Amino acid sequence: MTIEIVDTDAYVFDMELRMPFHFANTTITDIPHLFLTVELDVGSETHTGVAAEGLSPTWFLKGEVPFGEGVDRMLAVVDHACEVGRRLEADTVFAFWHQLFDEQGDWGARAGHPPLLWSFGASMVERALIDAF
Repeated sequence: MTIEIVDTDAYVFDMELRMPFHFANTTITDIPHLFLTVELDVGSETHTGVAAEGLSPTWFLKGEVPFGEGVDRMLAVVDHACEVGRRLEADTVFAFWHQLFDEQGDWGARAGHPPLLWSFGASMVERALIDAF
């Protein structure tokens, strides 16, 4: 049985939080939220999986980065992971993830992305992949 991603789609929605969320010296009341869908071909069947995450760049980029630039960088690593995922195929979900993680890591290091950031992209695809499987 071969596992292959045949399509991905990402949507960003600006969401207002139910109540203010406090962390460190920051309080947020709204946040962009990313929803990623993955269409997975498993043998002769197609399944769709979803992963979602609030885009909080301060968590992933520990330095002083403007919020919009941080969100753009988060979306870029997810886009790259989706691109890599659409090129791969494997016999198991673990083998698929392992290939994705390795390729994303090599690219992330060359691009100068911190590991926490580039691995976020791989984790979004991984979560949607597991949901689809």
